[in-house]
Amino acid sequence: MFLTIYIIGTPVGILIGTLVGKEGGFGFIVLIGLAGGIFVYMATCNLIIPEFHDSEDINPLDERSTEEKTKTQRIINLIKFSITLLGFAIPTGVAIYESS
Repeated sequence: MFLTIYIIGTPVGILIGTLVGKEGGFGFIVLIGLAGGIFVYMATCNLIIPEFHDSEDINPLDERSTEEKTKTQRIINLIKFSITLLGFAIPTGVAIYESS
C-alpha cells in the first residue's frame, strides 16, 4: 500500500514542483520552505534525538565505576553536541556570507 502511494506520489510531486518552479513567486517559496522543513524534521526526530538519548558509546564490558562511565558519557555527548552545532553553524555562515 505504502509503496503504491510512493510510486504514484513521486511523479505527481515532480510534476507539481516543475509547474510551480516555472512560475516562481510565492508557490516556489512555499515548496522550498516545505522541503527545508522536512529536512529539519527528519534530522531532528530521526537522527539527532536517538543519537543523544539512546546512545551508549561506552563498552558494556568496561570495568570502570558507574560514576566514571557517566562522566565519560557526558563528555562524549558534549563533543557530539559541539560537532552538531558546528554542522549547523558552517552552512548558516556560508549562507549569510553568500547573501551579503
